[in-house]
Amino acid sequence: RLEALFRQGDELASGVEHILLLQPGSNGGIGADVFLEQLAALAESSVAGGIQASHGAVICCVHTAATHVLMTRFAAAQQIQQFLRTPACAAVLQQDPRVPVIAASSLCISVQPTEESTKIDGASGLTL
Repeated sequence: RLEALFRQGDELASGVEHILLLQPGSNGGIGADVFLEQLAALAESSVAGGIQASHGAVICCVHTAATHVLMTRFAAAQQIQQFLRTPACAAVLQQDPRVPVIAASSLCISVQPTEESTKIDGASGLTL
């Protein structure tokens, strides 16, 4: 269930997006959806301080065996590091056999507002 790409609100205007591509762990990925739901909740909790988190199945991914993705938005890169140091994330990144999914790839993207990103589409009312 990946959230819509159209984000509104000042807290979403800038920050850092973290994308974690995941592949099945040693148990074949059984329980991946429940685990990712809990990981997304952890990202948005006061422990990590994330602004937004979303996860879902990967439909097509070239050059990796990724089957799932976790996308998170934080106000600052330090928060991402804090999130990645939590035991659950560390297990995913270290490919611990006890977790249903393991990291295939991890990347951060700096999100900065642009003039075009704040235009309002008169027909739909969406912020573009």
